[in-house]
Amino acid sequence: GVRRPIALSWLVPWVVVLLGVLLATAAGNGEKVLHAGVREVRIAFSASDASGEPVRSLRSSDVAVGDDGWIVRQFRSFRPASGTPLDLVVLLDASASVKSQLPRGTADVKRFLEAADYTQNDRVSILIFGGGDSRLLCLRNCLGESAPRQLNSVHAGGLTPLYDAVIEASEILRHNRDPQMRPAMVLFSDGLDSSSIYSLQDALGEAESLEAPIYTVNVCRKKCESNEGGAVLAAVAATKGGLT
Repeated sequence: GVRRPIALSWLVPWVVVLLGVLLATAAGNGEKVLHAGVREVRIAFSASDASGEPVRSLRSSDVAVGDDGWIVRQFRSFRPASGTPLDLVVLLDASASVKSQLPRGTADVKRFLEAADYTQNDRVSILIFGGGDSRLLCLRNCLGESAPRQLNSVHAGGLTPLYDAVIEASEILRHNRDPQMRPAMVLFSDGLDSSSIYSLQDALGEAESLEAPIYTVNVCRKKCESNEGGAVLAAVAATKGGLT
């Protein structure tokens, strides 16, 4: 094993990084297989105490990373992710299956936009999906006064292209991507897809390739007849360390 230095930052979120190597090994058929490692790996994590409260005063000496049998305690950098600008896409389900919950869903999005501690360098987009397709309410400028008014005009109806919407959100984050920004998504939905071209695995693969966590909010709460959607939202949030 090769011991690899790490660079860590924290999200309180908290964020980290591992050095890799290039190795050539012989395959069973006599061909050479090239194994390529990255020079740096960033790890994002959240820390909480025994009571579940977030820890906001971590030091690098408080953290160790297990890597292929090694315990790594030396990091190239260690910082709160709150110091890194955020590139966020908020996805709001406006399909017929959430019609009765849409007023609460839009209110939740408004509160989310107002309550979060954004900086002037953060970028927020809102993607509405329902009726078989999706549309951008605003692109990377949704922290102004117009976004709440635009949300008031959203109406529910039609089928639910949930997985397609996650892929579209990934494309938004990938377009003109700034490597110094943290990509992420927040999904407000009941988790029930009914019309996507792409699969759940396709959607999760796109988000994972961006290293973009997806945080999910079940707008259905306890009113759903089935918990199938809740299971989907939990699977989506499990990708890249999101929460539900």
